[in-house]
Amino acid sequence: MLLVGDHLQRGAVDAGGAFGMLARRGPTAELRTLWRFSHPWEARATLDLRHGDSAALDAYIEHGRVSHGAHDVMLDDALVAATAAEAQGRTVLLAAADRRTVNELNARVRAERIRTGAARTTGVTHSDGLTGGVGDRIVTRRNNRRLRTSDGFVRNGDLWQITEVLPGGGLRVVPVGDPAAGTLRLPGAYVDESVELGYATTTARSQGMTVDETHTVVTAGMGREDLYVAVSRGRELNRLYVATDRPDPDCLPGGEPETARELLERIVATIHVETSANETWATHHPDEPPPFLPPTSPQPAIPPLRPQMTPRPLTPPPSPVPDGPVLERW
Repeated sequence: MLLVGDHLQRGAVDAGGAFGMLARRGPTAELRTLWRFSHPWEARATLDLRHGDSAALDAYIEHGRVSHGAHDVMLDDALVAATAAEAQGRTVLLAAADRRTVNELNARVRAERIRTGAARTTGVTHSDGLTGGVGDRIVTRRNNRRLRTSDGFVRNGDLWQITEVLPGGGLRVVPVGDPAAGTLRLPGAYVDESVELGYATTTARSQGMTVDETHTVVTAGMGREDLYVAVSRGRELNRLYVATDRPDPDCLPGGEPETARELLERIVATIHVETSANETWATHHPDEPPPFLPPTSPQPAIPPLRPQMTPRPLTPPPSPVPDGPVLERW
């Protein structure tokens, strides 16, 4: 079995931590070549930020990737920048760590698109409670292998443009960034349960996306994992808009407002990734073995591998571009 992932991104919504435990125990193989970013400095800064080095913030500040101010001002600035980039034909992602900010961003973008005639007022209500119509961008939130596409099937995190609202709440859509691709019909039941407006999304849900630019509203209460994901989705640009006038809702009121740098440093120092049950037990009971919980029902025996399923040794493929940006981080 080959397990692939990044244990320093956002973890599962429910109790988890098993993948991170395996990665920390090793042995593991870590990728050293980053192909997503157009700017080498951004690839290096992302790796430093991933490991909790707050000095990585200097690179983003020096390259003009950080703005700061009041919450509403940051929302407006992010929307203006994203709209301008989209007008130039770029695929843009607006993001925030909390659902309230994301819904506010999505609602503002849709209102502006209706005002300019880029989207229609009528449409269908999605799983996020917002309405989307022809001209709007949506994101699918659940894999569905029965909804076939030219490159496979509908996946969690795919971005689409609505071309038609169908009877029964369904939608006809085309992939964002590939208008030449054929249209796809999303049934009404799927739209109702697994479709959201795709102008803005949470940092947790943006994992797996790749776009041209990201514009993320940064607020108190974020963790390093949110920030790391926020600055690693865009090929050309990843920009942060730091709201300095709203305290962390999980903290007691009072105290002096933080500067943008102080807020970012606190976010880098804050980890939200869960540890596994075994690691949690070892931390709080270092001298006791973990308790054994017998299975509640008999477990079926795993059949032996058939001859044609015998694993073969894997040989890593050569780098597609020998002179690519290999980063010797480890």
